[in-house]
Amino acid sequence: MEKFKVYFQIVGRDIDDEESTLDNVIEEIVESKDLDSLHTKLYEGMQNGTFKPEVETDVFGNDRITNVEYVVIFDSKGNEVYRDEDSFDYELWDYMEDFFNCRLTREE
Repeated sequence: MEKFKVYFQIVGRDIDDEESTLDNVIEEIVESKDLDSLHTKLYEGMQNGTFKPEVETDVFGNDRITNVEYVVIFDSKGNEVYRDEDSFDYELWDYMEDFFNCRLTREE
């Protein structure tokens, strides 16, 4: 089993609001056989409720629509092995650099 560092973004918006905000970023170590198995574990687990990242703050209110997605994965050597550019919230770039000391390169 290999250990991967997975970053999840939690993006939410009030029911009566169109604009969403980055509510939280979670870093979690997840063990898996390989990257493909990890994607399956994360995707299927989040769909069926068998895998949930540990959320320290209550961002799931009755008046909020909340979306949790994994957006960046690093292998055990610190190499970035996955990035979901389409799902990245624009606030995530600065957040990752400020709080997790990750220097990500934006693809133009």
